[in-house]
Amino acid sequence: MNAPFSGKAASYARGRGGYPDALFDALYGRYGFCPADAIADMGAGTGAFCQGLLARGSRVWAVEPDAQMLQKAARALGENANFHAVAAKAERTGLPDGAFDHVTCASAFHWLDAEAFRTECLRLLRPDGSAVLVWKVRDARSALGQALTEVLSRHCAGFTGLSHGFDACQEDIRRFYGDRFDCLRFPDDAVQGRESFRARILSSSYAPGPQDAGFSALNEALDELFDQFEQGGAVTIPTDAVAYIGQPRR
Repeated sequence: MNAPFSGKAASYARGRGGYPDALFDALYGRYGFCPADAIADMGAGTGAFCQGLLARGSRVWAVEPDAQMLQKAARALGENANFHAVAAKAERTGLPDGAFDHVTCASAFHWLDAEAFRTECLRLLRPDGSAVLVWKVRDARSALGQALTEVLSRHCAGFTGLSHGFDACQEDIRRFYGDRFDCLRFPDDAVQGRESFRARILSSSYAPGPQDAGFSALNEALDELFDQFEQGGAVTIPTDAVAYIGQPRR
């Protein structure tokens, strides 16, 4: 899953924030997560989801195949003794059998081979362990969402929607859990200044890089969009954090 994000680690770290406290409160308050747990965070990227787990005292193995992404995570979180960087794919981690209380996967499941990932989760998890799949879902119906969709449709050849990964893998989610899971949703609006707004878009798999044709035109369009919707130096993209929680199908 590393190729679509090659060279985008800096934009990814700058443009993608963490996850809401309410989600972690639910995991640790209602779904059996404990401070001493061993957790494998798959497709960890630059470590955004790891931060919330580490803040509650859990031991976290950040599994990420992209070297630049993993390096960003290690620089940000490596001083925490509970953080462990693992250069590997989520479908084949090399981690020990039955060693983990939970597996988490934030904004990455749609990039994985769902069946191979399910098999790996079953191998890694203790008998009562759970898997958590998380996305940030931007509201394409909002005024800014509609305008952003139009800009990205014009400038990004691979763009299919603001929540393309989340929408595309709903059937895979049901098969992964065998239709036995809980779904939680938390408001998590993205309030971004000009640079972080631009970085969020440029971190996307479909966005052209600096070496690609159309990069300058996209940046100009994003600046115009920011100026149109800016209030108090920031724009707000209505967003929800959506989490699926359960045991992988056996």
